[in-house]
Amino acid sequence: MLALGLVVAGCAAPAATLPDADFAASPEPTVSLAPLSTTPRPDLPVPLRPTGSSTVTAEAAMDHGAHVPLAISGDTTVDHDQMPPPEDAPPLSRALDAYLSVQEGLADDDLALVPPQAHAFIEAWARATANAPADDPHFWHMRADAVAAVRDHALALAEADGLDDARQAFGHLSAAYVALVEAHGAPADYDLSRFTCGMRSDLPGGGVWLQRGAEPRNPYFGARMLTCATSGAAVPSSMHPEMDNAVGHTGHDR
Repeated sequence: MLALGLVVAGCAAPAATLPDADFAASPEPTVSLAPLSTTPRPDLPVPLRPTGSSTVTAEAAMDHGAHVPLAISGDTTVDHDQMPPPEDAPPLSRALDAYLSVQEGLADDDLALVPPQAHAFIEAWARATANAPADDPHFWHMRADAVAAVRDHALALAEADGLDDARQAFGHLSAAYVALVEAHGAPADYDLSRFTCGMRSDLPGGGVWLQRGAEPRNPYFGARMLTCATSGAAVPSSMHPEMDNAVGHTGHDR
């Protein structure tokens, strides 16, 4: 009877069958259809949770403060404690880098970088003005009002709601900041020029700004009048040593 059933099912029947008694005595195998239990995954902090990839990025682990060797590419691993700090330029250079990033963003009609770069400027400016040049210990103290004006307008820039507000805050910031940079001198190798818009009489100084190079990129009008500028002048480099233990220049280039 068993052999006939196997032929009908399309399977090859065995040459001999077990006696009915032996077949009846064999226990039938049982199969559970219940899902297999899974090992619970560790509850990782949000920056370390995988998102389609099993590799944890260096940035995510560093943001969370995890002390783990991080896979960067291929077989290369780097311990984040051995990586160089992201900001190794002196504070005056970092402040100027952030300022120039904002200027370029506004010239490009792009607000995205303005708040984070404004915050970076505020932090670097506070550090820069906390230490006077060694050869002029009263430099910042004698210009305390302008230093405070730069800080206050930078705070307004960081909270700007839209391009118009950002340009207004940037104009007030620049009026005080440009005067201080020219009095102190720019960090070396920045190739800075000072321009005036001429179409922003509502701003102090008529809409003054600093930028790299000699071709104007107007942050107050962007694409509408990108080259609108009434004057331009090279900003001399500083003769003061920057008060910081960091070595080297990491200027921001777009």
